[in-house]
Amino acid sequence: LGTPLTSSAAAAAADDDTAAAAAAGGAVQFEPAADIVASDLVLVMDKYTAADVLREVSSYDLINPGGYYSARVRVLGSFHPVLSQRASQADGQDIDDPLYGNFGGQQEQEAVLFAAKLIHESCSSLLQQLEGLAAEHGLLPADSAGAADSAAAGNGSSSTNGDAEAAAAATGGATAQPAAAAAAATFREALVARIRQEG
Repeated sequence: LGTPLTSSAAAAAADDDTAAAAAAGGAVQFEPAADIVASDLVLVMDKYTAADVLREVSSYDLINPGGYYSARVRVLGSFHPVLSQRASQADGQDIDDPLYGNFGGQQEQEAVLFAAKLIHESCSSLLQQLEGLAAEHGLLPADSAGAADSAAAGNGSSSTNGDAEAAAAATGGATAQPAAAAAAATFREALVARIRQEG
């Protein structure tokens, strides 16, 4: 799933250059010391991976209790419209590894497609929640709700984004950059507050 590994990502991974591999679009190994501090949200696929990650990051909560590091770790399925309702089941929100225990053939293909569907639906729901949070804090124009879903579905792009890009290009981007940085900071604060509230 995802884009194929580019030659620059493969070279960076071969050289064990995590930052270069990530910048080139390749997968990187989770590094608790750097990633949990730098990330507002860490998504995992199942309770087993969540337990591993939480074991690694729980000490950061002892060092800095206000960091809410453990609360940043979430199972991706907890954002899924149906799986999120299964919180009482031990593995109800897990998105299983479609290749684990499969030996190829039609069954494996169906498992991969089902996992891809769950991932897509979970990410779409997460995006809607993030858009809602941004809208609550006045960071999105009222008419742009759902624009990312439309663009992701191939139904076009938001005219608001195009207008903003055209205005930034006309002014050289100088006035848009501080406003964008302030909006990003406001959104990050709102996201962190929501994580603390739910954590």
